[in-house]
Amino acid sequence: MLGKRLTDLENYFGKDSYNEKIIEGFAVDSRKVKPGFVFFALAGEKVDGHDFLIDAFKNGAIAAVVSSSFSERFPGHTLLYVDDVLDALQTLAREVLSTQNKRIVAITGSMGKTTTKEFTATLLSAKYEVFKTPGNANSQIGLPLSLLNRKDQGEEIMVLEMGMMGHGQISRLVEIAPPELAVITKIAPAHLEFFPNGLEGIAEAKSEILSHAKTEYAIINSIALVYESITFRGNSGKTYYSLERDFSSDHWMESEGSQIRICREVEKSPWLTLPFDAPHLRENFIAAALVARYFNITWEEIAFACSNLTLFEKRFEKIERDGVIFINDSYNANPESMKLAIANLPKPGKGGRTILALGSMVELGSYSEPSHREIGEYADRYGDRLFCLGEKCLPMKEAFAKSGKPVEHFQDIKSMQKSLFAEVKKGDVVLIKASNSVGLWRILESS
Repeated sequence: MLGKRLTDLENYFGKDSYNEKIIEGFAVDSRKVKPGFVFFALAGEKVDGHDFLIDAFKNGAIAAVVSSSFSERFPGHTLLYVDDVLDALQTLAREVLSTQNKRIVAITGSMGKTTTKEFTATLLSAKYEVFKTPGNANSQIGLPLSLLNRKDQGEEIMVLEMGMMGHGQISRLVEIAPPELAVITKIAPAHLEFFPNGLEGIAEAKSEILSHAKTEYAIINSIALVYESITFRGNSGKTYYSLERDFSSDHWMESEGSQIRICREVEKSPWLTLPFDAPHLRENFIAAALVARYFNITWEEIAFACSNLTLFEKRFEKIERDGVIFINDSYNANPESMKLAIANLPKPGKGGRTILALGSMVELGSYSEPSHREIGEYADRYGDRLFCLGEKCLPMKEAFAKSGKPVEHFQDIKSMQKSLFAEVKKGDVVLIKASNSVGLWRILESS
């Protein structure tokens, strides 16, 4: 839709027009509107986009998609009326994508979605022109918006991340972008407050990625085999992977020092050198490598592309300052990802310590108190000192304190930052991890 005339969009929404203005982009945030953009006035729980139409037009919007119930007039500006603004955004993205001949890989799961997406796109780029969703644009708004803002440069494969916070959401996303190949990473206790039946509910919602008739194949973390909603969903072929060989895995990993190889009963890959050694990152790589093999990329091409693999921002990102290694894994957190990050930290230097700077895990509902307490107990096995932030972390503090090791609790990031940087010294390793909404990455800003 980028580069099309506004008349094409107006005609799509049933309005006769001969407006020759060129569409330069789409936005749902008036602050991100630029000249030539179309603004979708979404009504959210906290703000209503219709209240920001003036700002959108001041910033250069050439049209706005608004609710049919919106009565205010904006003379001289184009308003396109629809029954449901979000549905209009999603339907437009679906219609635009349906006119293009793209092979689609869709990735979901509770952990490692973005990292797996990035690894997958890197490996596929060894042979194909690839589009990937930017950042974590995986929501009911983010995915269709990223598709509409994509400049079609002849990409052959699209690698799309799909997230959810409830039943039916991934089903809607696969209607917009039906995947030929689906990937399900680990299922873990994320967004539990929205799922009264716990992990079973999460697995059922994730299984919606297998629901489209166009999906031919699926690559699934073997932990999902315990969920019938995933094993019996859809008509696609399925293969399962894990770090270690077990009765349920079709593919597994063997390691020797810094090298790994991916195995199955009839084949072993050549030895591959990865620029990271944390097991959960290697597990994400297995899924990406299997996607590449599905698209007939050779092991030799995969081996060469491994040198281009990089970790996405705030995902186990290694930052060194004055001899202190910070692991910034602050993009998101649930009990399982907390444990994996804590257990897989680099070893401290001579005389150094493992320091954990942790914030709260959100959207756990009734599981919140026991989950934070569990992390405090688990952290005692690996951490020498704990800094924690927020009310939800009080059970974490109490559990860790039983070890007799030093622990501090804070109500604001600035205080935590000041105390942390007064404590760290050369040789220390510091993990920074919390749910995204905590914004714990700010602890590294202007410190």
